[in-house]
Amino acid sequence: MYNISTGYEFKVTGSQALTIAKLVYEVGMYIGGFFHEAVGLGGTLISLFQAAAGGNVYSASANDFTQMELKYDGVSQWTYGLYDGTNWYLGYCSQKITIKQITEYQQFVVNGVGTQESTYQYPNTITKSPDFDFPWRTAYYNLFNPVIEWISYEVNGMTWYFN
Repeated sequence: MYNISTGYEFKVTGSQALTIAKLVYEVGMYIGGFFHEAVGLGGTLISLFQAAAGGNVYSASANDFTQMELKYDGVSQWTYGLYDGTNWYLGYCSQKITIKQITEYQQFVVNGVGTQESTYQYPNTITKSPDFDFPWRTAYYNLFNPVIEWISYEVNGMTWYFN
C-alpha cells in the first residue's frame, strides 16, 4: 500500500494544545509493542509553528489546536509454514513501514490573531519487523504460537497501529 494517510489521529484542542505542543518533538516507532526508534520533527510542535507563523505564542487560547498526520508506504505479510506435509499454519506476522511525510496542522494566537499553519517533514524513515526480509525460519519455528510484530507509532503517550 502506498501513500497512505493516518489522518489526524493525534489531535489536541483548547488551552491544553499549547502545553502539548511545547512537549512533542518526535514520533516513537514500536515493533510488537517494543520501542524501536524515534523519528524527530526537527523541533517541538510549537517551535515549528512559530517559525512558520513568524511570531511567538505567549499564552493559550480556547480556540487553539495542534494535530499531526503521517503519510506512509506499508507492507504487511503473514508467513505460513507447512506442517506434516498437508497443513499450513500461521507462524509470523510482520510489517515494513516507510514514513514519507509528517504534517503538523496547528492554530495558535500570534500577535492577537488566530493563526493557522501547516509544517512538513519528509523523513523517509523505514521501520520493519526484524525478520521481515527473511520470515520463513521465524514462521517455521512458531507454527503453533505465531509471532506478531505489527508496527505502531506513539505521540505524547498515545499509540496507533498502521493498518
